[in-house]
Amino acid sequence: MKRLLNSKKHNNIFIIIVGILATVVALTVDYSETEIATIIILSLPIVFSLITLLLYYVSHFVIKKYHWIITLLGVLFVVYITIGITLTNFST
Repeated sequence: MKRLLNSKKHNNIFIIIVGILATVVALTVDYSETEIATIIILSLPIVFSLITLLLYYVSHFVIKKYHWIITLLGVLFVVYITIGITLTNFST
């Protein structure tokens, strides 16, 4: 089990899948009133997924064990952002 949690391949795939799913969920919201801000709002899940991947790779140099904690925290943050986007009423 420890081997699966610290596997680079599994963690990378998990972060990428959650980032894509979060973006798809964010696409379901009605952005009719936001105009240019829509691009910024829709890019948030992908940007934070990329930041999580970057932190994951940096953590390999700093921390020798428990890389899955970085993955878990990053994924939870992306889900939190996506829930916030989905529950926000963008129409005025």
